Parts: sequence; C-alpha cells; structure tokens
Amino acid sequence: MSKYLMICGVLPPSICGVGDYTKNILNTSLCADWEIFSNQNWSLFNIFSLLFRINKMRADIVFLQYPAEGYGWSLSPHIILLFLKFIKNKKVYTVLHEYTSFNPKGKFFIDKIFSKSTGLIFTTHFEANSFIKNNPRYNGSVSIIPILSNIPPPKSILSIADRDIDIAYFGHIRPNKGLEEFMRVMEEIKLHSNKVNFKILGQVPRGYESFALNLEKIYPDFTNICWLNLQDFEVADILNRTKICFLPFPDGVSERRGSFLAAIQSGCVVASYSGPWVTNHLKNAFIELSYFNESKKLIDLLNSSGDLNEFHVRSLNYQLKSNIRTWDDLAYEYIKISS
Repeated sequence: MSKYLMICGVLPPSICGVGDYTKNILNTSLCADWEIFSNQNWSLFNIFSLLFRINKMRADIVFLQYPAEGYGWSLSPHIILLFLKFIKNKKVYTVLHEYTSFNPKGKFFIDKIFSKSTGLIFTTHFEANSFIKNNPRYNGSVSIIPILSNIPPPKSILSIADRDIDIAYFGHIRPNKGLEEFMRVMEEIKLHSNKVNFKILGQVPRGYESFALNLEKIYPDFTNICWLNLQDFEVADILNRTKICFLPFPDGVSERRGSFLAAIQSGCVVASYSGPWVTNHLKNAFIELSYFNESKKLIDLLNSSGDLNEFHVRSLNYQLKSNIRTWDDLAYEYIKISS
C-alpha cells in the first residue's frame, strides 16, 4: 500500500486558509493514515534539515500545498520538489491554490520548477487555463479540484426573514482584503440609517495586529462590531444569521475564495466586486457592486425582501451544482488523481 505525505507551510492553530484546508483533508476517514510535514523555518539556510526530515518519512506519494503562510518567499518548497521527484523518484503533486495573483517572478518559479511535478492540481478552471496559456508547451498532468469552505455548513439554514444581522464582513483582518472598503461603506450607510446591524468576523494573522489597532483608531465602532478569532461552529452560526455578506475583495470575487464559499453555503446574499476570475456560472451567485455606489445598492437591497429572497435561493443553488460537497469527496479526488 502506498504511503502518502502532505507538505504545507503551516497548520492550525496558525492562521492560514491553506493550512486549514490541509488539516480538513487529513481529518477525513480516507486520509486518516496520511502523514503531514510542516515546519516553522522554511529558510534556504535550513534546507538540508528539511530534506533530511522529509526523506526520513519514506513517502511514496507527496502532495505539496502551495502557497501557504510560513513559506514566505523561500525557494525551499521548490527545492524539496526537485529533490523528491528527481533524486528520490517519488510521485509529487503540487497543489497550486493561486497562480494568476503571483507577480512575474513568482510565476517564473512555478513555470520552471513546479511544472516538473508529477502533476499539477488547481482549484479553479480559470487558474489552470491561465497556467496553460503561459506555458503552451506544457504536456504534464493538470487536474482541477475545487476547494471547500473551512467553515462547516449550518445544520438548518435560516430564511432571510429570520436573520438578525443585516451586513457582515468575513475574512482575515489584514491589508488588501477589502476591510478598509467595508468600513468606508459602513460609515456611508450609517449617514442614511442608524438601524442597520453590522458585524465583522475574522482572524488576525500573526504580524498584522497593528493593522487591527489602527482600524480601531480610525473607526471607533470597529471594536464594538468585531467578533475575532471565533471557533468555526460559531462563525457558521453567525453567517447563518446574516442577510448580506459584503466581501469587498480588491481584485474581485472568485471560486477559490473560502470566505465566499462559507457565506453562500450559509444562505447569505453575497455582495462583492467583479473581476477577471468571475465566470458566467459565478455571476449568478453574487450581487455585483461598483466602487462608491455600494452603500446605495446595499440599502436598496435591504429594503427589498423580494430581491434578498431571490439571491438567497441563487446562493444555495450555486453550491448544490458542485460535485464536491464534502471533505470526503475532496479527499477521494486526491486519491483518484494519484492512483
């Protein structure tokens, strides 16, 4: 029987979506006997120690999750791939959670090194097609395994009428996640109505504590509406009580956004910006907003129970069309690809 190994930059309790994803796969019955390798120090100065410890695990099939918090900009994951594939003759699959968002340097190392993997696994067709477009001569294996939300779905989904939170933000409390836009829009809405109930759900990744403190200084209400570092089941409960989940991703919503998937599986009406990753299928699952017109659109939406109910149903239908609905389904795809 083949011995499986998963490599990831960090694991819980460290805050990282890819780390949570990896842990959820390993918690399935199909992957219960898989081994996991993670480390605090991925520096190139530590590469020989990393290679020695990974080699000692004697895996036959390896899945390398990339990118992930912990790796930083280190090339250690790339060297580990080359070592396992060409020196130890292992089957090594790289799971690329991002591609298009990398700068040219990051894409270069993916194109030249990770492309040497036994196979590449992407989380969306858009990301896979972008890689293939940049690498027309690539003739290796490409697979698509959609991600799932790390937040468990509610046992019973509340109707819009039974939800007491009007607008919520859910995601990491750090720059470039759209939280500044959420706060701006919240202040604009409060000028028109003081009856709208706002909540912010999220985690503060290590190193971004000062960002949260600065938001408190700029927006006095920030602390009052924030629920930080909650347990997954608590987040699920709050999302199930939320009418609109405003997710102002600066580069637009996409199918690889875990917070988006968590919101729609809870029946939230998702409002966000469009971007290059929005497919025709995805267009039906959220309400598209435009910059500096968000507050009017959200107020109109809250005042229209018919529209809210329609998009509530659309959200749930989007999730039902996926053939991967549980972590066991997702784990099975990993085994099928590597068989």
